[in-house]
Amino acid sequence: MTAVLPATFMLYLLALSGCQSSVSACATGWFGPKCQYKCHCTNNNCESSGECRAGSTCVVEWFGPACQYQDLFSLRTTTTAPAADVLKDRNDNTCVTSGLNTLTVTFNMSYPITWIRFKLRQPGSLNNVTMTFSQDQKVVHHCNLTSRKNDRTVDSFCGDGRSADQVRAEGQGLNSLCSLYISGGRNVALKQRAFQSSIYKENGMSVDASNAVDGNRTSYLPYNSCTHTGLSDPSPQWNLTLSRPQLVYRYDIYNRDPLGERIFEFIVTGLSPDGLPVMNYTIPRILKPLYSIISNPSVISGLRVYITQREKILSLCEVEIYGDSACEAFNYGFECNKPCHCENKAETCHVATGACPSGCAAGFYGEECLTPCPTLTWGVDCVRECSVHCVNQTCHRMTGACDFGCHVGYSGDNCTYECANSTWGKDCSGFCSSQCWNRTCNVFTGVCTNGCNSGYLGDNCTEDCPPLTWGVGCLNSCSAHCVNKTCAPIDGRCEHGCEDGYTGDRCDEDVNTTACPAMTWGDNCEKPCSDHCVDKLCTKLNGDCDNVEGSTEDRLGMGIGIGMVISFIVCAIIGVIMFYVWRRKQRELKRKQFVGSSRTIVDNDYNQTDDKKYNTLTSYEAAAYTRPIQEAMEVGEAKSMDKPLSDHNVYEASNDCVYIN
Repeated sequence: MTAVLPATFMLYLLALSGCQSSVSACATGWFGPKCQYKCHCTNNNCESSGECRAGSTCVVEWFGPACQYQDLFSLRTTTTAPAADVLKDRNDNTCVTSGLNTLTVTFNMSYPITWIRFKLRQPGSLNNVTMTFSQDQKVVHHCNLTSRKNDRTVDSFCGDGRSADQVRAEGQGLNSLCSLYISGGRNVALKQRAFQSSIYKENGMSVDASNAVDGNRTSYLPYNSCTHTGLSDPSPQWNLTLSRPQLVYRYDIYNRDPLGERIFEFIVTGLSPDGLPVMNYTIPRILKPLYSIISNPSVISGLRVYITQREKILSLCEVEIYGDSACEAFNYGFECNKPCHCENKAETCHVATGACPSGCAAGFYGEECLTPCPTLTWGVDCVRECSVHCVNQTCHRMTGACDFGCHVGYSGDNCTYECANSTWGKDCSGFCSSQCWNRTCNVFTGVCTNGCNSGYLGDNCTEDCPPLTWGVGCLNSCSAHCVNKTCAPIDGRCEHGCEDGYTGDRCDEDVNTTACPAMTWGDNCEKPCSDHCVDKLCTKLNGDCDNVEGSTEDRLGMGIGIGMVISFIVCAIIGVIMFYVWRRKQRELKRKQFVGSSRTIVDNDYNQTDDKKYNTLTSYEAAAYTRPIQEAMEVGEAKSMDKPLSDHNVYEASNDCVYIN
C-alpha cells in the first residue's frame, strides 16, 4: 500500500501537468486563452500575452496592443506627405529631421478609422495638432490633439469609426514624429467557430469551414487554405459564430484563384446577438481577389455567407471581420476583462488601449494606464514632480506624499510648506525661543534671525545676560550706584535700590543735581510739597512753594477782591440800563398827552368853522406848516380814536390849529 500511493500520486501529478500544458500551450505563432490570436511579431517571437519579446517588433501591417490592429497607413495608402519612408519603417527610433508642420495621408479607398497612434522623439512635444478627416474632398470630422508631459506615444481616438479616404494632421510637434499608425480595427473573426452546409471530400483535400478563419490568406485551393462546399449541395452556405459580441464596421472576403467567379452573387449577412440581420451585401459579378465591405458600425455575434441560387459551389479562402470588442462600460481588452484605470471613475476608457479622456489614474501612465510613475514623479499621468524638499526627492506615486519625510525647515504631506508661526526643524516640530525678537528664527537651525529680546544671549536666546549687564545683546552695564551693583537683565532696574545720593529706576540720577518728581522735595525726594502750594509744586531744597505770587491763601484774597470789583461794574451797568428804560417811558407818556389835546382842538374847530375858514390858508402855507399826524403816533395810538383817520388828511398849523382835508 505504501508503495502504491506514491506511484498513484506521481501519475496524478503527471496527468495534471499534462492537462495544464494542453490548456496553456499554443502552437508556435498563436497565443491567448484559446490560442485564437495570431502572433504578429517578427519571427513569431511573442510572449504569452502577444507582446513582442526584446529585439522583435510588430510586422508590417500590424501595430498596437499585442500587434493585433491593422495599420492602414503602411498597407493601403496611395500618397502621403514627405518623410513617409521614415514614418513607415516600423522603427520608432528613426524620426523626422526636417521641419514638418503638415502631414497628409490618402487611402486607396474609404475606410472606417477608429484611432491613430503617433510615436514621438521628445515626450510631450505634440502641441495642439488639428486632425481633419475627409471623404471625397469634403471634411467629415475634425478634432484637436495635444500630448501629455510623459507621453512618447500619443493616441488620437477622434476618428470615432467614421469612414474617410484622407487624413490630415497640422500643428506643432510633427517635426518630432518618428512613426505613424492608423488603425483599421482588429480581426475578430480569427479562429472563431465556423460551419458550412457541406464539405468537398475528393482527392483527400481538407477544405472545411475553419479554413476561412485560420489566418491564412493563400488563395490556392490545393494548399488546404480555403473552404469548398460539396458539388451537389442544393443551398451552399457558410456560417460563423463569434465567442462574444463585437462592434464591426468592415468585412474583408478573400477570393480563391483560379475559379474566383464562383463567389459571384453570394450574399453576406451580419447577425445581431438576437439573430437579426444588421448588414446585407451581395457580391457583384466583378472578379476581384478581395472584396472589402464597409458598413455602419454595428454589434454582431455571427456572420452568414449564402446564395439563393441552387447547385452552386461556395469557396472562401479567408474571411476577416474588422472591429473591436463590444465591452460593457469601464472595461476594455480583447476579452473585456480589464478594468479601466481612469482618473475620472465615471468615464469609460478606450476599448483597444485602456486610454482615458481624463488621463490615467494618479500614479500611472502609458498604454493601458498600467505603468507606475517613474521615480520622482506622481499624480495623474505622472506629470507632477516630487517636491525637492522630500528626503531623497522620492514620494508616493499617487498622492505625492514624501516617502521619507521632509527636509529640515519644511512640512506638509508633500513638504511644500516652509515652517511658519515660529516653528523650525524637521517637519517644523521645533518652536522658536520665546526670547527671539518677534519670536522669529531660522527654519533650518532655530537660530534667532533678528537677535534676542532684552536680557538674553545665545543663538537661540536661551541664556540670561551675565551679571552686572543688561539690555539688548547685554551690551549695557548696571549702574555703579545700584546696591550690590546688580540690576534686572531686561531693563537695568536696580532690584535692591540705590546708594545714598542717587535715585531713579537705574539709580542714575544725583539727588543734588536732579529735580525731584512733581510734588516732592528733600535729599531723596521723599517729602511731599505742601497742599497749600499752587499745583502742589515746591522747591527741592526747602519745600518752598514754587509760585512767586504766594500761597493759595494769598491768591484766594486776591480772587475775592477781583470778584467784588466785577460785581460793582455789573450793578452799574444794570442801573444805567434801567434809567434809560425809565426815560423812554416818560417820553412816550408825553407824546400820548400831546396827541390827546390836539384831537380835542381838531374836533372843536371843525364844529365852529366852515369851508371858507380853511380856504384862508394858501396851499404854500399848508404844505410848509403841516405834517401827517401818523408820524406823531409812533406807538399806535390811532387805534384808540373814536373813528379811523385813514379817510382824511390831518395837518397841524403854526397857530396850533389842525385842519382836515
